[in-house]
Parts: sequence; structure tokens; C-alpha cells
Amino acid sequence: MSDYINSTFTVLEDLSNIPSKLDELRKLEGSIKSVVEAKINGSDDLDPSFTKKTIDQEKLDLSIGKILTVLKYAVETDDLVDAITNVEALALEFGNVSNLTDIRAQLIEKKELVKGIALLQKAKTIEDVLVHELDIYGLQQVAKQIEDIHEDDALSHEVIQILNSKVQEKVSAKRASLEPKFRAVLDDCKWLQANNDVDNIPTSTLSSITKAVSDLVDLQAIQNTPIYPESWWALDILLNPIIIRFNYHFNTAHKETNKLSKPEWALNFLEKFLSDHVAILNLIIEDIFKAKNRIATYEVITTLLSPLREKMMNTIKTLNENIARFEGQPLNLEKSGRLLSHFMFELSSFDQRLRNLYKYNPYIETFEEAPSRKWTGLTGDVLLRGNDESLAVSNWLNFEKELANKRFNSEIVHFNEAFKIDFDYQSSFDEEDEEIIKHTLKPTYSSYAMVKLFDNLSSHFQTLSIVKYQLKYVSSIQLDLLDRYFETLNKSYKEFNNAFNQNKVMNLIPGGLKETTKKESDVDAFQIGLKNVEVITEIFCSAKFISNALEQWSEELIFIQLWEAYKSVSKEADSSIFDGSLKQYDQLVNKILVLYEEFFRKEIKAALKNYVNSSQWNIGEKNAETSSELVLLANNIPAYLQFIRKSVSKLNYYLISDKVVSLLSIILTEYIITNNQFSRAGTEQLKSDFGYILQQLRLPLFLETDEDDELSNDSNKHFRRLKQSVEFLYAVDLATAKPYQRKPEKVAELRTKFEDGLAALTNHEISDLLLRIV
Repeated sequence: MSDYINSTFTVLEDLSNIPSKLDELRKLEGSIKSVVEAKINGSDDLDPSFTKKTIDQEKLDLSIGKILTVLKYAVETDDLVDAITNVEALALEFGNVSNLTDIRAQLIEKKELVKGIALLQKAKTIEDVLVHELDIYGLQQVAKQIEDIHEDDALSHEVIQILNSKVQEKVSAKRASLEPKFRAVLDDCKWLQANNDVDNIPTSTLSSITKAVSDLVDLQAIQNTPIYPESWWALDILLNPIIIRFNYHFNTAHKETNKLSKPEWALNFLEKFLSDHVAILNLIIEDIFKAKNRIATYEVITTLLSPLREKMMNTIKTLNENIARFEGQPLNLEKSGRLLSHFMFELSSFDQRLRNLYKYNPYIETFEEAPSRKWTGLTGDVLLRGNDESLAVSNWLNFEKELANKRFNSEIVHFNEAFKIDFDYQSSFDEEDEEIIKHTLKPTYSSYAMVKLFDNLSSHFQTLSIVKYQLKYVSSIQLDLLDRYFETLNKSYKEFNNAFNQNKVMNLIPGGLKETTKKESDVDAFQIGLKNVEVITEIFCSAKFISNALEQWSEELIFIQLWEAYKSVSKEADSSIFDGSLKQYDQLVNKILVLYEEFFRKEIKAALKNYVNSSQWNIGEKNAETSSELVLLANNIPAYLQFIRKSVSKLNYYLISDKVVSLLSIILTEYIITNNQFSRAGTEQLKSDFGYILQQLRLPLFLETDEDDELSNDSNKHFRRLKQSVEFLYAVDLATAKPYQRKPEKVAELRTKFEDGLAALTNHEISDLLLRIV
């Protein structure tokens, strides 16, 4: 097809020969009719099945008539698509006769020829218009006509390219005539010159400026509508005075304002200009850009970002060169690294201010529809272009990690009081919120510093808005620090746990505890115990404070968005970016809770050792006073608990106190209740001693509380068992017990004599208590 057109219509003027070409097509029609008639009348070229011997004459005549009708229509009609369809239908009905195939091919060629002729006629019409001098409106109309040409083959593509190039020549010529006039208007009114207030410019001049901007915008929109980061010609000229001043201050060598350490000066310069002039600029250009479905303020910002972008890219290049040059020079290298980190922070913060203050996203065309893509900021423009920028990201992440590691070592783990509890810590949350108070604990100095460091590092990348770099920052720096801090805590836990288990002495009496071989004063033992509980609590508060922080970070929008972005390209099943860290910290917290339990088991047994070994319960009369051997328990356990209570959260303390109540109750039950027989005086002594224990430990262990107290261990099953056992022994004398001894079937009757029904005791336990009454 294209070969035919190229050979037949060598130039657009050849279109004048179209009538003669149509005559040739009509002759082709006549020859087609002759061939068809000849073939139908018995030519050897027909399908062998079509013979006079096998075809009824009437049917043959009808078929010939049908074929001639279809072919006549195919030759005469302008609807070539329909004609081709009809010929194809004949081929399906009468067989794939070669003549029908030839005719179909010729019709297809005719269709393409007609299409090409129409295209060239349209192109000739457009070219005739372009010969003349056109105004902007005229160029717009010509451009629209070119857009209406459907580009579906090489010829139409070539024609469109030729016509567009001719239009572009006209546009360039028009631009060359408009721009000098526009600059002259701006120069005459000293537009945006220092000490020249825009408000003093005459209205007529402002109208001329608006007209000039409008003409240039309309002209550029014909074929050169800018796509970010490109800008409009009109705004390049309108904002040229401020761009000249920007380059003077920030791209002039050795100028004070052009300091490598102060990228924020260049950023603030343009921000100040926007703040001062965006309103007056919008008065002049807003309607112009609204007509183009653009937002005027965004177009102004895009124009101003152009020189700033070049400035920032040059800064990046210089910083990279310095870092490479100072390899092996720690002080200079650190200085350059700090400059790079400062640069990244300032640039990404600038991007964020544009988003927050102006809602800037150059891909937004209207506030009624979502933008086609997200703006990654000027930072993204700089970092996502070329090797220098990729190197900058690597340098920045390496330095940030190195700096974070230094702070981790010096401010978090390697100083004397790193794991001491900060009792002066004040939560930033509402101190009157009971739910928050329940979960608030005192951190260690290191855990608090760790959270502060983490939050500070988060501020370094949050404004970056480039997901892959944000994820790299979090994974390679922040999560790595959390892992390192966990390893430090876990090592401390293991070392203490090993030492505690090696030094732990289980003092068993006859049937339970026995005397220790190493004599230590009660004071020394208490000091050792208090030191142990301090170490356990320090590890607990450190791990729990980080665990609480991880839960809060998991709910922050920036980390939710990062995790959703990561999950979209991975098969990760976790619900948060911090799930892995949170799991290991929570596991450590649970291990420490077990360690608390082991500690108090040892301390309670040690405090009750003498009491258990010296107490007599099958006695003739009650001692005048409570057993003095209980003083050690009454003094030590509350002191340990007091340190824990002022350190951990209210809820955590309640969990720990519940474990202590269970341990104390189990030990007293096992070594006193179920290991002895009790006379009347013995049960009175037991009642008195148990009352003393309750009196001394009631507050620290949340015992004997009011009914409306939210936190209470009165329902602890081990405590209820002990309490009911003591009350049972005190209430039942030998005479009362004898009818029920060794008669388990009567236990239910005995329960009815008690208000609580001895609900915490099993039938077997009641039967055992009956046998202990003598």
C-alpha cells in the first residue's frame, strides 16, 4: 500500500491526478465482471464440483445472479468494509474460488488506497493553511486537526510527524516574537527587582503581563505542554529576576551565602519568595492555568525548583567527592558525613514543608481527582538520578549507621549507670489516664536513651518520602540497633540467671527445708537479695520499656505505610514492621517474670527456714506472742516488693504480686499445714501467725482488700486454699472432727457449717485436715 502511494503520489500536488486514478479503478471493475461471468459459464478454473452435469440450470442461474449482484455492489459502493465482508461470504458459500480471492485482495488494496488518498488530501489541506501567517488561535486549530488524524500505520505516522514539525516551526517563530516583548514589559516596570513593590506597578502593566503570560502559555500548550520537572516558558521569564538572584547568591564561588554547610539558606530563600509573592502571582496567572487544568501555585513552585535542583545536585556531587577524598582521614570524613546527613535532612524537610503548606504535588491536575503518581520530592529528583546520587544514598546510610552506632555505644550501653532505673522519669502521656498509668513503668537510662535515639533517627528519614530508602534506613539502622540492644539485655539476663542458679541454695527442712552450711548474717543476705531484685528489675524495665515503645511505633502512620508498601512486593505475613523485634523482647520479658518467681521462691523459703524448723504445733498452750521467726519474712519481702513497685507499671506489679502470693501460700501450705498435726493451742498459734503475715504483707500483696478494689489477690486460688485451711483448723476442734474423720462421704455435710462452703478445698484436702486435728 505504502509502495503504491509512494510511487503514484510522489508529492502532494499529485493529488490533482486522483480522477484519472479512479477511472483506472472503474476499468478494473469491468475486467472483474468479465472474469466472473466467464468463470461461472464453465471455465476450467472453477472448482471441479461446479459442472453442467451436477448443477441444476435454475439453481445455477440464481447463483450466477447472486454472485454478479454482490460483485457489482462491491465495485460501485464506497463502503469497502461491507463489500469485503460480502465477497468473503460468497467464498464461504461457493468455495474458495481463486477469482473471489483475487477480488477480495483487490478490494482490500482499494480500501487502503482510498484511505491513503484521504489522508494525503487532509495533509494537503493542513499544509496549505500552514503556508500562511497564523496567530495562536490558528495554530491551535491546525494542531487539533493533526490530532484528529488517526495514527495506525507507518504512513499516517510519517505524515503526522511532518505536519507537527511544520507546526513546531511556526510555534518557535511565534515564541521568538513574543518573548522579547514580554521581557521588555517586565524590565520597564522593574518586575521583582529588589526594593520594588509589586503593588506599585500600574494596573495596565499588570494587564500586559497577564496577556503576555496567557499568550505564551497558549502557545506552549499547542505542542509543548510541560511535564514535571519541565516548566512553562512564560514562568521562566516571569520568575527570571528571582532566579538570577538565586544563582548570584548560591552558585557564585566563594560567596558567603554559597556554603556547603548551609543548604537551608538556598531553600529558605525560595520559601521566603513564595511566602511573599505567591498571592500576587496568582492574581496574575491563576485563571490562565485554571483554563489549562493546572494549578498556578504548583506551576510557580515547579519553575523555582529548577535552579534549586541543579544547586542541590552540584552539592551532592561535591559531598561525594569529599567523602571519597577523605577516606582514611576519620575527622574530615566524619565532617563530610555530617554535612551529607544535614543536607539530606534539610532537603527532605523542605519537601515536606512544600507538601504541608502548599499541598504541592506536580502530578495533581485537579483537586477532584487523585494524582497520577506520588511526588518523591526534590530529594527524589536528586537521589534517583545518576551514579552520583546513588552514591550519595549509600554514603548517607553508611554515615547515619556509623553515627547511630557511636551514640548507641557511648550514650546507651557503655556508661556506668546505663541500666539503672530512672526514677525521675515522667511519662509524656496523660498522667490522669488510669489505663495509661496501669501500663507505665520507669525505664532504665539506657532504654530511655534507646527510645530517644530511635525517635531521633525516625525524624531523619520520615520526610524523605522515598519508600525504598526509608525501608533501607529502618532495616539497616533502626532495627539493627534494636537487635543490638536486645542482645545486650539478653546477655545480662543469661549471665545473671546462670550466677543465680549456681549460687541458689534450696534450704530444705526435715521434710522440706534444712540449715545452710554457710553462715551469713540476715543483713548480708537481705542486701544480696535486694541487689538481685534490682538487677532483675533493671533488665525487666529495660526490655518492657522497649516492648511498649515497639507497640507504639507499630501504630504510627509512617511505619504502617512502610510495612504495607513492603508487603505489596513480598509474601511477608507479619502484621507490623516491628513484629520480629517485639516478639523477642516479649519473650525476654516473660523469662524475667519467671526469674522473679524463682527469686521469690528462694527468698520466701530462706525467710521461713527457721520458722518452719522451730515451730511446734502439737503443743499444750499457745505462745504469748507471734513467732519471732516471721520477722525476717515480714521485713524482707515487702522491701523487695517496694523496689519493684516503684519501678514497674501497676499492671506488671500486680502480675508479680500474684506470683508472690501463690508462692507464699504454696510454701506455707506444704511445709506447715500438710506436714504437721495441730492441737487446740497449735491452731490458735497458727491463726495468730497467719494474721501477722497478712497484716505485714496485706498492702504490698493486695490482700484483704475492699470489694471495689480493682486490683486484688484475694481470689488467688492458692491463697484461698491456705486461708480456708487455717480457718478450718481454728474452727474445728477434736470433738467436732472425730465424727467426720475417715468418712469422706460426710465431707459435704461438714461444708454446710462454713459460710464459704470451703470452696477452695477439695474433699481429699478436707479429709486430710480432719486427721491433723489432735
